[in-house]
Amino acid sequence: MASSSLPSISSFSFLVFLIFVATLSSGAIPKTSGKELSIKEATVLDLQLAFKRNQLTSRQLVEFYLKEIQRLNPVIRGVIENPYTLGNPHGSSSGSGISAAANLATVTLGTETDGSILCPSESNSVVGIKPTVGLTSRAGVVPISLRQDSVGPICRTVSDAAYVLEAIVGIDARDKATIEASQYIPKGGYDQFLNVDGLRGKRLGIFVDAIPFFLGNDTFKLETFVKHLKTLRKKGAVLVDNLELDVVKYYSGPSENIALAFEFKLALNAYLKDLVELRHFE
Repeated sequence: MASSSLPSISSFSFLVFLIFVATLSSGAIPKTSGKELSIKEATVLDLQLAFKRNQLTSRQLVEFYLKEIQRLNPVIRGVIENPYTLGNPHGSSSGSGISAAANLATVTLGTETDGSILCPSESNSVVGIKPTVGLTSRAGVVPISLRQDSVGPICRTVSDAAYVLEAIVGIDARDKATIEASQYIPKGGYDQFLNVDGLRGKRLGIFVDAIPFFLGNDTFKLETFVKHLKTLRKKGAVLVDNLELDVVKYYSGPSENIALAFEFKLALNAYLKDLVELRHFE
């Protein structure tokens, strides 16, 4: 379940921040095998290399994304449409999901209570990571549940998502949960785990009972799903078919909604109070 029914972080306001992140992380477009890459679909490493080669400036990068936003946003409407299918983008971080997929920013951030990073990422064929609560600060994020809220990356590649996660984890005095969770940040960072052959030998469960829920009767989606399973096997993953999860029997969406409604009231009041105190401090 995504948290789209309740307020969450402003996706479009994050675009401004994400463009800023892009200017810090990259710059021009490098050449590979004699071919010049374009900014569109470029990774963080591509852009960093381009900056080093003086092939692109931060200003040129930001201007590119601003032009893409002006060109595409009237069509995909950054918060309410999928750029691939123009269907349901799912979740309150849908703006971040479609902005990554449509090349409106190099990388994006989303916030999730329950599905608002993962669902838009799935719908837009991009990579979303919901960090363990407390790994990233929630300070300044419109809350729903402090037990579940988490800020994480939504990017076009796994490597970009790892680099962004590395950049945003850490202790923030304004979010006490980050103090305890900081012990789980790996020494040496997350990029040390990036491995092009990382799927080999990994066991992945296929929860068949969920397939009709997510794919419905859409033959094209089902064929695409099966194609991806074949790709995973080709890359060395061990797929466990017909996985059964007893825990699903005890999951109750209505019960979670009741808990979130109470937690949202408390968390939002605290958030608004903090805004007033900050205004007085200024």
